Parts: sequence; structure tokens; C-alpha cells
Amino acid sequence: MTFWIYNYGLAVPLSEQGFKIDRKASALTKLSKSNRVNEWDKPELGTLSTETNTLVSALNMKYSSYDTPKKSQVFHSEDIMSTPVKTLNDKTNLEDARQQFDQYRYRHFPVLNNKKRLVGMVSDRDLIKAMSFITEKSISPTSKTITDIMSKRVFTASDRVSIRECCLVMFKHHVGALPITDEIGGLLGIITRSDILRSLIENEPLELWV
Repeated sequence: MTFWIYNYGLAVPLSEQGFKIDRKASALTKLSKSNRVNEWDKPELGTLSTETNTLVSALNMKYSSYDTPKKSQVFHSEDIMSTPVKTLNDKTNLEDARQQFDQYRYRHFPVLNNKKRLVGMVSDRDLIKAMSFITEKSISPTSKTITDIMSKRVFTASDRVSIRECCLVMFKHHVGALPITDEIGGLLGIITRSDILRSLIENEPLELWV
């Protein structure tokens, strides 16, 4: 008689003799007598050698004095913003800007003038769209500057604005990054969606309602 075993959809024939192979367990080997060890039991210091006692005591002192890092409360934009900020100068040409995006893997760059004042924001989508256009028109990317493609209307916040207000602005106006500036337009930091998510993970509690 022949039996058929289906393995991954393939029929494999197996004779009746194949089912009659005797498989016997090996005889047990007598082990030497020893005390059973419970892995959860802690050895008493008196039963260990002097060197081991010293090591165990040192480890106990180290871990007993170890404090779990406390999570801090965050309230304002300055508590979660990224700083210092990588920026582009308003005279930067598109080819140099492309290299900066490729190097740092950022999605947004604040654009500053020679006085270090914020004058615009440029995103990777702005650059991709512009590079596609100038390639189609056979225009050199070094002939165009970042001011030709940046957003000049930029939403900003001070460093004491509540995190909730920052989130509302970013959500309502569909912006992925919010520059934090001082009274005269100097760049202090930047808040992105990643900064907000990181704060939700690292800080507890996140006081959004103050």
C-alpha cells in the first residue's frame, strides 16, 4: 500500500514500511547528586567568597542608588523646540539648497537674510517642484536662488507660546514646521511635527491646556 503526503501542494509517495520505523527513546543517564538551584533565589553574602561578596555589595550599592530619570512637564514652545536650527541664506542657489536637503534629510529650512532675520521658509516639496520645472525648461539650478521658491508668508511663534496654540496653528494652516522667533525676527528655534511627537513620548504629562 502506498500513502500520499502533500507537502506545499506536492504529492510525496510514502510506503507502508515508512510508517513502521521504530523510534525508541535513549535510556536515561544517571546524573550526579546536586542541590537544585532556584534562579529566583538570591545567594546570601555569607555563603560566597570574599571577592564575590565585595562584587555583590558594590553592585547592590550601585543599583540601589540608581534613580529612574524623571520625566519633566512641558508647557511652552521653548520646552520642545529644536535649537540651534540649520538654516539657508536667502542668496543660496537651488543646487546648493538641494545639497543641504540631501545632507541633513530635513523637510524644512528657515531662510535668513544677512542680518540673521527670518525672511522665509522652504520645504523639500518646494525644491522638488522647482527642480522639476527648471530641468524641463533647461534652466541652470545655480541661476535661481532660494528666494525664488520660498514661502515669504511665514507663521511664527514666540518662545513662551503654549504648545497647544502651536499645534492649533500648525493644524489649521497645514504647516509642518513653526519657527520660534524673538521680537525682532531673530530665529530662536523651530517646532516640527516630530518635536511634538517626541515630547508626547518622552515627557509626562504634556500640559496642553494651560
